[in-house]
Amino acid sequence: MIQSTRFTIAGAARESVACSLSSPGSPGPHPLVVLVHGFKGFSDWGFFPLLTERLTEAGLAALRVNFSHNGTGQDEDAVHFSRLDLFERDRMSYRLLDLQTAIRATWDTEAA
Repeated sequence: MIQSTRFTIAGAARESVACSLSSPGSPGPHPLVVLVHGFKGFSDWGFFPLLTERLTEAGLAALRVNFSHNGTGQDEDAVHFSRLDLFERDRMSYRLLDLQTAIRATWDTEAA
């Protein structure tokens, strides 16, 4: 049975980074695969949910990350580009900071 947890953390410029961590139901620890979207993308789109399911069925944990400045509404509307103000300010350095913060939060959660 797959266990999934959604959580939000403060990322670049204090904007929200929405994350989804899925893991097999068996006792861990499990190797972690980090899935990130590309330009004008988000983690609940396309093949990401199916890939997450396949990875967890194979005994891996999967972390999906929605970058803070990807333009989606994150918590309230994570599948529409309703925050063009954030998208306009997007930077590669923001994405790297978001990714680092999400991995660290996942590490802290799994270590506890």
